[in-house]
Amino acid sequence: MRTILIDDEPLSLESLENDLHTYCPEIEIIGTFLAPEEAIPVIDELKPELLMTDIQMPRMNAFTMLSQLKWTGFDLLLVTAYNKYAVKAFEFSAIDYILKPVDPVKLVKSINKVKASRQSQAIEEKLALIMHNLKFGKGNNYTLAIPTSDGVEFAEIESIVHLKAETNYCTIFFNDTTKLIVSKPLKHFCDILCEHNFLRIHQSHMVNTKYIKSYRKGAAGSLVLKDGTNLPISRSQKPYVNKFLFGE
Repeated sequence: MRTILIDDEPLSLESLENDLHTYCPEIEIIGTFLAPEEAIPVIDELKPELLMTDIQMPRMNAFTMLSQLKWTGFDLLLVTAYNKYAVKAFEFSAIDYILKPVDPVKLVKSINKVKASRQSQAIEEKLALIMHNLKFGKGNNYTLAIPTSDGVEFAEIESIVHLKAETNYCTIFFNDTTKLIVSKPLKHFCDILCEHNFLRIHQSHMVNTKYIKSYRKGAAGSLVLKDGTNLPISRSQKPYVNKFLFGE
């Protein structure tokens, strides 16, 4: 796979190149750059299949560089020291990422992911999702950009009532009775939604706690939501639900 590497830190760039040679010999490195502005004409000319780039760089960050490219027919791996929250924005945007310092196991996993399937979304759409989720990722008015087969849906987290797992798909139910089916497993949403008062109550169910109406006793119990939906609590999740509801 023809690949270009960009990182303003010489040691990081050299280390990444060495790791790729050692752990991913199928990667053909056709260019390495310390300055993203110098990489732009080469990317447009050589048309790499994979671009691996740092994000925060002097004079021009990765997002600015990517927006100036004419050639965008590559897969993108972000090599980043960004904080935990920003990383979640990348996850939701269907762009893979590798945290610094680079873990060889994660590196191999990411490269295999790229080889296994070419991403269907255009790079422009991916970047738009990243920037949206980075911009609106904090505060009470959180708006989530969710990639779908038709494009992108923008949803206020407060409007999400609950989520239901459907094998490798997930159905998101909203407070206006509409629903959205996305090709992401429920675990894909767990980390980011749990920071916004969502509670995983079952392998197949996650609820927005503001819509819980009542608790029903039983083997493990169940929750009744304000719209009348009754959702089971699994035995494995019952301790977490009890801790949230009753402080136990």
